[in-house]
Amino acid sequence: MTKFRSICLVHEGGPGYRQCDMPPIDLETARDCSREFRERLLRPEASFRAPLEAESAPEGRVGVLWRRTGHTAGFALWFHGGAIAAVTLLLSGLDAEEDERAILTAAAIESLPFPEGAYEQVRAAGRPIHALLHCGREAAKDATVNTGSASLAAVFFSLLGTSVGET
Repeated sequence: MTKFRSICLVHEGGPGYRQCDMPPIDLETARDCSREFRERLLRPEASFRAPLEAESAPEGRVGVLWRRTGHTAGFALWFHGGAIAAVTLLLSGLDAEEDERAILTAAAIESLPFPEGAYEQVRAAGRPIHALLHCGREAAKDATVNTGSASLAAVFFSLLGTSVGET
């Protein structure tokens, strides 16, 4: 069984952010997302973009852009329409340089509102870690993003064979 840690942060405006509980996930959406993500992660491409259709999504329009930063780490940007709603960092702990590359690549995206302290909190977390950083309070309420992020993490870490206590 794949086990991983999760951390959820919400941007509060300006340099502020807070840690929050991982929101509940929708099991039907999780099943659909997991199937889609598994198929795409098994492909040799380092990135993919996919729309997510779910009844719980605002206007049914959520998209994800996944990018590997090596074989054992990566990040996903979650979109509502054209705006970034959240970022997911998946850090396995198998390669510290790849984990750091994922953090640095996400931190370099100018439209993400997170201060360095948020990324430091992710760096300090145990591995494997699923870090979900919401760009605002409304984004944190989106069940599709929350479910998609957790599903992507579960599939990614299971394909790597990583689990808490094994890295």
